[in-house]
Amino acid sequence: MTMRRVSALQGWRWLAAGFSLFVKSPLIWVALFVISVLAALLMSRVPYVGPLLVQLLSPVLVGGFMIGCKALDSGDDLEIGHLLQGFRSGGAQLITVGGVYLVGSILINKVMVLLGGPEMAKLIASGSPKALDPAALAAAKEGILLAVTVGMLLFTPLAMATWFAPALVVFHGVGAVEAMRQSFLGCMLNVGAFLVYGLASFVLTIVALIPLSLGLLVLGPVLIGSFYAGYKDIFGDIAQPA
Repeated sequence: MTMRRVSALQGWRWLAAGFSLFVKSPLIWVALFVISVLAALLMSRVPYVGPLLVQLLSPVLVGGFMIGCKALDSGDDLEIGHLLQGFRSGGAQLITVGGVYLVGSILINKVMVLLGGPEMAKLIASGSPKALDPAALAAAKEGILLAVTVGMLLFTPLAMATWFAPALVVFHGVGAVEAMRQSFLGCMLNVGAFLVYGLASFVLTIVALIPLSLGLLVLGPVLIGSFYAGYKDIFGDIAQPA
């Protein structure tokens, strides 16, 4: 397994490569994206364990998408069945990646609640400041600001460790811990490219939300394709799915 440092401009090129993969099979891409979103919404409604299932199985779905991207990149067809390929290519390790991310997220949320107090807990539970009493929100704003800042600092390395992990598992057959280690190192080695990528993705997301959020039907698949493009760019030649 190789690892390369690429120029900052490659962050934009990953998005362009993702779009190139999208236009090769746009209808199947949209179908796969809609199916995955609906599946996540349905799983999240399972009492008590729904959101946990979503986080556990998300790397499995991403692994399937990566195999689909490789098929397109190799001149083959993208198929609906690619969505489940992750279960057959390192499924247990992909679920482990999801489990590590889940545990990390829970711990980080607990730290944020300790720093931000009850209002931070309500904010995490609701996902929107509109659910909070304005007076209580104003009184707790300093603690919430500190909690959000610390949370972002803690979530960043967790995201780095899971960014390329699904692709590393399905293409190289490595275990979850090694995949997350390699993913973290690959991201650290290419901070400049990820800064450009993050800024460009933020702008594109705003644009995609304007027409009733319909642009997400394109942007979602493009971002998935960009994961593959970044992985291929940084980690070199891609092996066959394990």
